[in-house]
Amino acid sequence: MNAAVPVYAPQVDVRAWTPDGRFYHADLMGDLKQIQTHKDTVNPAGTFVLTFTSRQDAAGSWASKLPPRTYVEIRAGVAQRGNPPILMRGFVDQSQQVMAMPPQTGGPQRQVQIVGRDYGGLLADWQLLYLWAVDPMSTLLAAAIPGYPVNSVNFNIPLDPTQPQPVGTALQQIVDHMIAPSVDALRNALAHAPLPALRTWIYLPSRFTINFMNVEPWTGVYWNLINFLASPPLGEAFVFDDDPGPTLVVRRTPYKAWDGTYPLESQDPAAHGFFPDITVDGGALAAGQQAAHQLGMDASEVFTYYFVMPDQADMFNQPPTQFFYAEGQAGAPGTNVPASAFEGASANPIFDADQAQRYGLRVLQIQTPWVYLGGTSDTATYTAMAAKCAELATWCYQVFRYNDRYVGGTITLHGHEQYRVGRYVRIPPWRLAFYLQGVDHLINISDVNATWQTTLTVVRGQEAA
Repeated sequence: MNAAVPVYAPQVDVRAWTPDGRFYHADLMGDLKQIQTHKDTVNPAGTFVLTFTSRQDAAGSWASKLPPRTYVEIRAGVAQRGNPPILMRGFVDQSQQVMAMPPQTGGPQRQVQIVGRDYGGLLADWQLLYLWAVDPMSTLLAAAIPGYPVNSVNFNIPLDPTQPQPVGTALQQIVDHMIAPSVDALRNALAHAPLPALRTWIYLPSRFTINFMNVEPWTGVYWNLINFLASPPLGEAFVFDDDPGPTLVVRRTPYKAWDGTYPLESQDPAAHGFFPDITVDGGALAAGQQAAHQLGMDASEVFTYYFVMPDQADMFNQPPTQFFYAEGQAGAPGTNVPASAFEGASANPIFDADQAQRYGLRVLQIQTPWVYLGGTSDTATYTAMAAKCAELATWCYQVFRYNDRYVGGTITLHGHEQYRVGRYVRIPPWRLAFYLQGVDHLINISDVNATWQTTLTVVRGQEAA
């Protein structure tokens, strides 16, 4: 998909629904002066900042009108008729009055800033606690906490916790039985607000399985559990906003290899639901004082040794050598496998001798829940698991081998709603393609019109095919 990005004056629309049942729109837009949003594929929550004038009426300033947990919809688009597309939806965390000192003469200016997060903020707030493990008395008190999960029995997840499960299936059940009810509870509390449900878009290879019992040690916020099951850098998770509603995306990380292809398995956007590439029109690149294109190379994430093992290996006292794999066979402890078998082959670990001569031994070692151990020492079982670990190690090798050549940084453009994280961006004037890791929008609103600037955080830039 090629989406040329022309430059037009933006249309902006912001609405807010407060926990006490109030709705703000026209008067809010009259005092709104600036919108900032940020979203990336690394952190659980996108953020927004709304800046208002300090005008007060009988209800006070916007700092008092928009308290925490106010639901906000931010819409913006170019050349739109009617309702512009959603840019971000979320909930207020903080309302504050600030004093700004502009560079122009005229003295200090009082403003109100409303700070919040998107639906990912809810996943970073809600806690998963095994109360019985903290205090046995808490088990008796847990019934008094409506809908609060206490342990794996109380999740009511229809999975056999003693059997291996496809990681995507297990994650979907966790969303359905833990996260969705929590979101529904908030929707009931803000019944007057049009809060959409949190949808899911899970694309993880079904041949990779986890032991569901291994979830229990992951107490803390829901997002910790989601990130654990996504298993970065093999997978990634983030919340995507569009008009139907927010979507929790959990997928095999769609990084391309240096040759521009998706390694190991087809990850074609049309076939697997990955977001299509965006082609940036040359006229969209911001120029002049607002331009801040900063691109370069960084050797800080160069690796020359790649090794993947199950995160349960320590539980079953399995040495890392159990998962060595070379030339089509598992290397059990004591197996004599020549070092050359691990140089640039489909192996685990993989040793990149050529890169090591330049950069030294730089280890990328990943413990992932995707490879289920089980409690058996059956040779065939471990051989199969070692082969899966080798597949994952090979993917790491093919994807990260040339990290010293990729270009990354930030690119400033004229604003447009099509810039969303988690896809590749092509810029024909530079003949480069990047993976889009973060997007920052800055919209300034005046009495006449609005100006919109977007900054893209890009990684893995290489010459476009």
